[in-house]
Amino acid sequence: MFSRTSQKLLFLLLTMLVGFGSLTYYLFKHQDISEHDIKTLYFGYLLPVSNLKELLLTLERDVTLRLYETRVGHKSTEHLGHLLTQSDKKIMSLWQDYATKYKSNKEKAFISQLDLKMQSLHQFLIQLSLDTSFVHDPNAVDTFITFSEGTKIINKDITELIKYELDYAHAYRKDLRAQYKTQKMILFITITVVLILLLILFIPITNSIRQTEKRLKVSKYELEVANKELHEVSIRDGLTNLYNRRYFDEIFQSEILRSHRERVAFSFIMLDIDHFKKYNDYYGHPAGDEVIKKVAQHLKKHFKREGDLIFRLGGEEFGVIATETDQKTIISMANELIEGMFEVNIPH
Repeated sequence: MFSRTSQKLLFLLLTMLVGFGSLTYYLFKHQDISEHDIKTLYFGYLLPVSNLKELLLTLERDVTLRLYETRVGHKSTEHLGHLLTQSDKKIMSLWQDYATKYKSNKEKAFISQLDLKMQSLHQFLIQLSLDTSFVHDPNAVDTFITFSEGTKIINKDITELIKYELDYAHAYRKDLRAQYKTQKMILFITITVVLILLLILFIPITNSIRQTEKRLKVSKYELEVANKELHEVSIRDGLTNLYNRRYFDEIFQSEILRSHRERVAFSFIMLDIDHFKKYNDYYGHPAGDEVIKKVAQHLKKHFKREGDLIFRLGGEEFGVIATETDQKTIISMANELIEGMFEVNIPH
C-alpha cells in the first residue's frame, strides 16, 4: 500500500494523531456533560426552595390574608370553607413533598418540630373550613391572635429553611465546580503527558521502522542475488561453465519465435568432438575433461557477442545460437572455428 518509508511513517503519525484527537474530544465532551450535570443538580436542589416559597405564598395570600379580609371587612363566608380546604390541601401537599425527601440528621430535628406546627395549622384549617361562622365570632379574637402568631412562627421557620436550602445549594454547586475544575486540570495534564509520550515513542518507532525497512531491502537484495546465482548454477554446465542442455531446451523455441517477431536472422550451430570415445579410452577421463574445457574456451573466444549463446548439450556435443547472423556469415564463422581448433593442436 505504501511504497516509501516516509509515507508509512506519515501514515503512522496521522493515525496516532487522529486516535489521540478522538480520545481528547471524547474526554472533553464528557467533561462538558459533567458541567451540564452540575447545573442540573444545582437547579434540582433549588426545587425544594421553590416549593417552600409557594407554600409561604399560599399561607399568606390564600389563608391569612383571606381570613383577615373576611373578618375585618365582614365579608360573606359562603365559599370560604371550600377555599380554605383547597388551600390546606395544597399547603400540606407541598410540605409533605418537602419533608419526606432525604434530610440530614440536623435537618430532621428541625423539620420534626416544624411538622408539629404544620399539623396544628392543618387541624385549625380543617375546623375552620367546617364552621366558617367562627370567623365573625366576637369571642374568637384570642384564637385568631394565636393563629396569627403561629403563622408568623411557621413563616419564620420556613424562611430559615429556604435560606438553609439556598446556602446548601450554592455550597454544593461551588464544591462540584471545584471538583470539575480539578478533574479538567488533571485531564489536561494527562492528555499533555500522553501526547508527549506518543511523540517520544514515535522517534524509536520511526528508527525501528527505518532499520527494519533497511534490513528488508538488504535481505531482498541478497535473496535476489542468491536466486540469480542459483538460477545461473541451474542453467550452467559444471565442467565448462557453458549453458547446459536444460537451459537449451528451455529457450530454443522462444529464441526462434523472438527472431521471427523481430525479423532478424537466426542461426544455430551443432558440433561434437571427433573420436572422443577413443581419446577417453586411450588417455583417460581426466584428460578427456581437459579437452572439453579447451574446446569450450575456444568457443567462447569465437562467439562473444551479446546475443551469442553457447551450450554443452551433453558429453562431447556443443551448440551455438547466433542471432542477427545470416547463413553466409555463420558458415564463415564455423570454418574459422574449425581452423582455429587445429591451431590449438591437441595431441591424439
